[in-house]
Amino acid sequence: MAIRIKPPTHSIDQGGIHVASSDCWDNDRIEREKDILVSKKLAEVQEAAVQKYLAQHPQATEAELEEVRQSCKLTEEEKLEAAKAHPVARYFAGETRLQLDAPDWDHEGKPVTAREYLTGTPTEFYVRRLTWRQYRDTSAISQSHKRWEEFVRLGLRRIKSEGYTWELDRNTDRVPDDIMQSIHDADHSLITWLGLAVAQYNQPLTEVEGRSKAVGA
Repeated sequence: MAIRIKPPTHSIDQGGIHVASSDCWDNDRIEREKDILVSKKLAEVQEAAVQKYLAQHPQATEAELEEVRQSCKLTEEEKLEAAKAHPVARYFAGETRLQLDAPDWDHEGKPVTAREYLTGTPTEFYVRRLTWRQYRDTSAISQSHKRWEEFVRLGLRRIKSEGYTWELDRNTDRVPDDIMQSIHDADHSLITWLGLAVAQYNQPLTEVEGRSKAVGA
């Protein structure tokens, strides 16, 4: 049975939470379930090929049909596309607006959230909506490292970790240098990934989100 992505259940206006890919994700479980999604996609392709063959050869034997099945292969692009349906892959792609607790569906079509794939207490980076001018001007920065840094400066509003919490001062709209330094010291690539997360979170509504908002208006 094919896995279908249901209409969005995440809130369009709620803030997002980024958890780094290097944090306490259950990667073994995630990869195992992605493999199952790929296998399901292959089974769909095989079934379609068998039905096409039967339409042309109604008297085909089971051995011939098995040969048809074995001849079916997925391209690397098809494998990647199938794996993208996983809830954690959708979370990192920004398709649930970085909402860890948004209802989603696992490889078997059962309700699940991205948070359920965490094995401990992660460091959570809370991101916020930018104004249209902030998003436009920051997106136009040509140097990528400066663009991602500016997205973090403007879009990060809170950090929550085990035994540590920081929140943006109400009197400022930019992350200060000492916090940027602490993020950099924790992981030199983290500012880049945080910047990408802020940019993803602030992307225009998708077609599906637009329809959902119109229905709920």
